[in-house]
Amino acid sequence: MSSTSTNNVINFYLSEVDSRILEKQKELKEAFEKSANLRTHAETIQNFIGKYANFETRVNELQAEIAEMDRLIAEKQKEIDENRNFSRREERKVATRIRAEKIDTGIQSSQKEHPSDNYCLLYPHHDSMRI
Repeated sequence: MSSTSTNNVINFYLSEVDSRILEKQKELKEAFEKSANLRTHAETIQNFIGKYANFETRVNELQAEIAEMDRLIAEKQKEIDENRNFSRREERKVATRIRAEKIDTGIQSSQKEHPSDNYCLLYPHHDSMRI
């Protein structure tokens, strides 16, 4: 083989090696881009997971607050019911006392106005005795 043909063969192989190197560089660049995209997606997912964890924590806090409010509402409702029952008992006592006082004053006033009514009650056939 002549040196020219040897040089041509070497040049051919070198050009093949160069084209394979360019191909591999292109593949490597694509792999880096995919890696960067994956990294971006991974960061997005991590951020989402962090936000979700914060959201879940906040939901749990709100559920605890709601449970506490429900407990306080139940306590207040119990107090209201107890006060309402107490008020009703007191109203009945007052009403009973007022009725008793009215009955007492009614009997006393009827005795003061018509003393002979008692006589008539004892002796109903003596209406003429009424004053």
